[in-house]
Amino acid sequence: MSDDDMQKVKGRKGNLVGRIRERYGDAKEAAAERLDAFLGSIREQLA
Repeated sequence: MSDDDMQKVKGRKGNLVGRIRERYGDAKEAAAERLDAFLGSIREQLA
């Protein structure tokens, strides 16, 4: 994801899922799963 992409999502998960869908061509559920997996890995690293 580029800085421009991150500016457009403005911290909203739904917007980020939409950008992931556009960038990678994922279905909505797949994009949400990809994002949840990424966020989960970050949480594990911070714990």
